[in-house]
Amino acid sequence: MQIRMPFEEVHKYFADHYQKDVDIRYVDEKTMSIGTTLKVGPFTKDVSVGLAVEKVEDNDLFLSSTSGLLVDLIINAIVSYLSKNGQYSQIIDKCPDDIFAVRLSKMDKLKKTFDALTLRNVSFDGSSIILDANIK
Repeated sequence: MQIRMPFEEVHKYFADHYQKDVDIRYVDEKTMSIGTTLKVGPFTKDVSVGLAVEKVEDNDLFLSSTSGLLVDLIINAIVSYLSKNGQYSQIIDKCPDDIFAVRLSKMDKLKKTFDALTLRNVSFDGSSIILDANIK
């Protein structure tokens, strides 16, 4: 089964829940770019992060960042911190080669979903995130 989440819906979710304007763009079948404008004092800066799906295994999503040295360093530091501390240590794991795993079935809001589904693949097209899954 395929589940499609249009970029527009993800954008609306971030706007409604986090009051953030997030720009999501298709790069290729395995990569999307997520951008936003950061405001620090009187300065504003557009920042984007490319996220590439490396593999999907046992409802775990293995991602890498393709954003350039500075942003990749910041992301790796954040992932390292989250994987070792607090409530996110069960959800995010730092892996070799600048890859990080997101344990989707460990997220409280997704647990019931992944009790019923096995994720096989995640890909992107020009307007959507595509989840390919099997019903258990």
